[in-house]
Amino acid sequence: MMNKIILMGRLTRDPELRTTSSNVSRTTFSLAVQRKTKNDDGEYEADFIDCVTWRGTADVIYKHFRKGSQICVEGSLRKDSFTDKDGNTKYNTYVLVDGFDFVGTQSATQSETQPSGNESILADEIELGSDDLPF
Repeated sequence: MMNKIILMGRLTRDPELRTTSSNVSRTTFSLAVQRKTKNDDGEYEADFIDCVTWRGTADVIYKHFRKGSQICVEGSLRKDSFTDKDGNTKYNTYVLVDGFDFVGTQSATQSETQPSGNESILADEIELGSDDLPF
């Protein structure tokens, strides 16, 4: 079986960086991904997809991307559940990002520090421990 997603879109807000109690970076952001077809008004619609990254990938995305930046992400679809304060089960669906590519043009600040060429940061380049994951 396979659970693999590749998305290209624009960040809808600046990435948010948080650090766990064991000093592991976690960045969240949302992507607007344009659909291929137009609606009845002749305009393209978009899907808004939440994304989560960990460790080195989280640090790089937080450092180099801002609202409106274009990015291509690769990862897997995740669906978590939790119980709210009223006892209701809630679900959260997101993409757990394993790697990404810079797409389009970057600002002067970003291009000075971005990797040369079309390099990507992949999960197998980052050591993940079972204590570092939220599940």
